[in-house]
Amino acid sequence: MRFLSRHATALVALVALVFAMTGTGIAASRYLITNTSQIKPSVLTQLRTEVTAAAAKAAKKGAKGVVARVRGTASEEQTGEYEIPLTDATWTQGAEELDEIPFGLVTGNSGHGCHAAPTVSILLDGEQIGWLTLGGTTLRAHELEWDEPESGRFSYWLPEPGHTVTHTLTAKVTATCGVIESVSIDVVGLR
Repeated sequence: MRFLSRHATALVALVALVFAMTGTGIAASRYLITNTSQIKPSVLTQLRTEVTAAAAKAAKKGAKGVVARVRGTASEEQTGEYEIPLTDATWTQGAEELDEIPFGLVTGNSGHGCHAAPTVSILLDGEQIGWLTLGGTTLRAHELEWDEPESGRFSYWLPEPGHTVTHTLTAKVTATCGVIESVSIDVVGLR
């Protein structure tokens, strides 16, 4: 008798599950919103008002956003001193905007038998702010080091200038051997 009662309970649970799934499927196919014309105009107005208020609140709090995505690709293996051409390397910092360069990556290697590994210097408006000496013979991404390592900073900060300022990043390489493949730096703005 216990065997029959267990199976009866399982059968009732299975039937309930089938009814629940079927009802959900019917509701989803019948009440699926595919166009804003299916939504009551007063609800749309309320949603738009809430979205606008949330955006204003985020801007007031100091929302973060990428203000520059600086990228550069070396055309071929070069030696001597040269610049890597960068795209989107110039941006404008607002008067009350705090900008941060959280990190930068350089992809490259020093090559086999290289005694003086390539060095990449990152300059902001002509002043060096970061650098990297590549090591290893495997082509891989290396994180930039910022000047003033004793400060314990893991990023480079640009304080609020009080007026609008245009900045430019430059990547300079000094190499006797090795390969610099790419440079990637993001600049984040805080209001």
